Amino acid sequence: MNTAEYLVGVDVGGTNVRVVAADKDFIIAEKEAIRTDELTKRGHTVEALTDFIKAFTGSLPGDVLSISMGLPSTFNRERTMVFSTPNVTGLDNVPLVDLLERQFSLPVFIDKDACMLLYYDLHTNQIPNEGVILGFYLGTGIGNVIMIDGKLLLGKNGTAAELGHIPILGKDLLCTCGNVGCMEEYVGGKALVRLCNQYFPDIDIGNVFAKLSTNRRIMRFVEDMAVPIATEINIFDPDHVVIGGGVVAMKDFPRELLERSIRKHSRKPYPESNLSIAYSDNSTFGGALGAAIYGSYKR
Repeated sequence: MNTAEYLVGVDVGGTNVRVVAADKDFIIAEKEAIRTDELTKRGHTVEALTDFIKAFTGSLPGDVLSISMGLPSTFNRERTMVFSTPNVTGLDNVPLVDLLERQFSLPVFIDKDACMLLYYDLHTNQIPNEGVILGFYLGTGIGNVIMIDGKLLLGKNGTAAELGHIPILGKDLLCTCGNVGCMEEYVGGKALVRLCNQYFPDIDIGNVFAKLSTNRRIMRFVEDMAVPIATEINIFDPDHVVIGGGVVAMKDFPRELLERSIRKHSRKPYPESNLSIAYSDNSTFGGALGAAIYGSYKR
């Protein structure tokens, strides 16, 4: 009798922690979610997270091959140490891989949550991980992933692809990273919240694109979102571009306007004339499944 084997993927977010167990075909067999504050309020986030994963894996009717985790964090280049996780308490300066491998006696892999989303989106859109692939995830900030011939671009210190933190000339808003004038302070979800609070306080932000589709301020916000995307496109001349994130997933978000603006700022004739753009389906457990898929490549 064959024993089932699972790849476990974990998506740690500022609001929820989600976990899946996927089979070798990346079909989700089991899944579970818990509010992040339910783990962090106990005062020992790593221990609480470990207990949550242990309870989940302990209920699986088979063997776990690996555990992979996406976090909204910065890491060392080796992807063993979490340096900083601004939106989740208790996950700064943590040797997370070593701690978890001791607990589970399994291979453990960690990386940016945006990386896990890209692996999910490549799978669901049937995009081969060949050539240059750029992932843009516009949520609270700007998640960015650069993949070249199937390998993630990490940089010397492990902090490459921080598109949200490129500086804008003449801008001085303080960013959560400690610098001023960072791009995500002007075209990310935080900027959209500020815009709505200032000019449209009576409209629920979830409906802002649906109700204000022709408003010039909202249209300009979407046009500005295209600038960092087109900038990276002009640098890398990618084979594929994947766009996702909470802002893009909002009701009636104007994809056509975003794409027109991306093409407007992309160099002509190439790469503009043959851009390949795909969108994330924003699945609730997409990040967790992407982590499981990531684990299959790392094993």
